[in-house]
Amino acid sequence: MATPFVNLIATHNPHRWYLPLDESLCVGPPGRSFMFGGVGMAAAIQAMERTCGRPVVWATAQYLSFGRPPSVVDLDVTVPASGRNTTQARVIGHVGDTEIFTVNAALGSRPSDISHQWVEAPDVPRPTIVRRRITGAATTAGCTAASSCAMFTAATAASWARGRSAPTAG
Repeated sequence: MATPFVNLIATHNPHRWYLPLDESLCVGPPGRSFMFGGVGMAAAIQAMERTCGRPVVWATAQYLSFGRPPSVVDLDVTVPASGRNTTQARVIGHVGDTEIFTVNAALGSRPSDISHQWVEAPDVPRPTIVRRRITGAATTAGCTAASSCAMFTAATAASWARGRSAPTAG
């Protein structure tokens, strides 16, 4: 497992951890700073890995409220399913009675002699080239709704990546 990103502290309960918040873990204007979301995700992953003894495979977070310094974020780990190779776990991070975030994850690994990426990535232009062309195409097409512009620019990027001309806005 990786070197810890945050100073997560264990308690007497192997499923409970805590993280003292200080300004180095926060963003925002002076006097109104709050815990950076990535800090909550990193702390939750670290808590699950240390509780389960397995590396994280994937994780997703839902951010519900703010943790502000100098408060303490408590992290409670729940393990609803643990198998031979994979564990499903959840962390609820809270300050006092206020839930700040929830992180769900799968943890584990499977020994295998096979290590191969089955799909080959397509050869596409550099992002700086595509971004410039997309911006110009969306402006030229007169997109006004963000969603239609996003769809148009995604279609344009995909089309250019395949070496075709830009699609028309519809």
